[in-house]
Amino acid sequence: MSNPQRLEGLLRHLSDAASFEQAANALLKEMFAELENVIGASEYSQCANIFRGAVHLRPDGTYRGLSILEYGQEEANADAAGSDPFAVSNAAWKFLETEASPLVIDVLEGKLTQLRDTDENGARTAVDKEPLVAANPGITHIFVTPISFPSLNLLGMVSLEVSCERAAGTSFVWPEALEALGFLVRIAAPYLVDLPHTVSDSTAVGDFIPITGKRMAQLVPMLRVYSHRRETLLITGPSGAGKSRLAAAIHRHSPHADGPFQTVDLLSVPDNLQMGRLFGWNRGSFTGADRDTPGEVERASAGTLFIDEIDKLSLEAQAGLLRLMETRYYQRLGDTRERQADDVRFIIGTNTDLHEAVDQGRFREDLFYRINVLRVDLPPLSERRDEIAGWANHMAKRRHREYEESGECQVSASATRTLTLQQWPGNLRQLDNVMVRAYAFATADDANPTDGVIIQEKHVRQALGVDESSGADDAIDLLEKAGRALFETALRRVQMGLEGGLELRSNDVLFAMVWAVALRELNADHKVVADVIGRAKSLAARNYHKDMRRELGRLKEFYDSLGREFPDDLMEHVD
Repeated sequence: MSNPQRLEGLLRHLSDAASFEQAANALLKEMFAELENVIGASEYSQCANIFRGAVHLRPDGTYRGLSILEYGQEEANADAAGSDPFAVSNAAWKFLETEASPLVIDVLEGKLTQLRDTDENGARTAVDKEPLVAANPGITHIFVTPISFPSLNLLGMVSLEVSCERAAGTSFVWPEALEALGFLVRIAAPYLVDLPHTVSDSTAVGDFIPITGKRMAQLVPMLRVYSHRRETLLITGPSGAGKSRLAAAIHRHSPHADGPFQTVDLLSVPDNLQMGRLFGWNRGSFTGADRDTPGEVERASAGTLFIDEIDKLSLEAQAGLLRLMETRYYQRLGDTRERQADDVRFIIGTNTDLHEAVDQGRFREDLFYRINVLRVDLPPLSERRDEIAGWANHMAKRRHREYEESGECQVSASATRTLTLQQWPGNLRQLDNVMVRAYAFATADDANPTDGVIIQEKHVRQALGVDESSGADDAIDLLEKAGRALFETALRRVQMGLEGGLELRSNDVLFAMVWAVALRELNADHKVVADVIGRAKSLAARNYHKDMRRELGRLKEFYDSLGREFPDDLMEHVD
């Protein structure tokens, strides 16, 4: 056990620590010193090398902090070049959640061993468990001990990695070091859990996610590490919080960046089509299958596949996805041949508590553990208010670049204040929709928007629908005006031979208004309408008319809510 002088030094460093990272640094240094002493007094003193340590703070299984200290270095970090702190597998974490006792992974033997202080005869005991280990080259043993308080859930773990081939198949020095190492972690636990996290350098953060506030900046170092992993990443968070944006950012910073980034939003895929959407089908496999069609897994070959709303996956499709993740093989519908998922990295998204879904029998427990390997919880926008101004400007400038060739787009200070005061239950998706509308209102007020666009507070209020001076008629007129402005912009792009399509969310009533204006202006020529509003693929897939009726139905509900009669010329497209 550490001598009194070293313990006093550790306590002093922990008391002086201003951040989780500083406390983790102090703990890992003391654990290295303790391990050095134990190794030095053992038969392995001439052949064992300490590689590094890591403090993983992950209450509820979600990473809140990660600090890595390479042996011999002074400062711990979570972004060390070439570091792979996940040599401690998900199986080890799952073991800690159930047993809450230290364990050792013998990498060469492929064995996970539980460590206990003593059995009733005074001898230490070991229980073999089946491990899943992704180890760094040269590492032979990994010691893992939990971070927890009495009567509280598991809060994290500390891992130490060493290299000693001679000790393969043995307990190495861990039984002798167990008590002292555990004691050090118990001393440091309150500091690790309670101290704030150091915010990463803004430049380094900004090249990963365009707009990052204090809360998200704490996650970026871990996201950088995640991006280089092959294991499945689970992103949880409320609808519209930016899960797909984050998945795309992780792909851009991954070894798969040169490959495709494919997305599947299961909310929009009926149960009976999910298997085909994921794995593809052969001609003749079902009515309407007139040609061989690859699935999203095949399209994502050598890239990343982001599957959102995973909780909407049918139990049949869950079984197919589980088999794919376990074997890397799948079959197209109607095909007897097996195909290999060539180097596809999976990122999964959900806004549902999957634990609850498992308890209710709606989600397979074995699939849950397969996808819950690396996990990050994305906070709602209401908990990231310092990002609202930045995202609003980013969204407005992006919209301006898409529709105009010159000039700048700015959001006024008063408009920014109004946006910041909103609650944003729809998160970034809602903010994006509001900025689309605000930009449309601003360009409608400006005769020559190519000279620049300034989004004023009145445009934001109009977009939010909170302008109390406007009655029902004004709201409809303003919405139609905004819809017409966006429609005319999209029509000009199509006529110039540019790529058309309005990137509006289908649950936004403005999108339905644009569709309505397009039907009127183009005399319901559905082929041209589909090109203008970006639904050409939907028309080819024979989903266009169903989508149109749904969107115009939403527009009719909007009219009804304001006591306005829905136009007769549009009613024929709703029925």
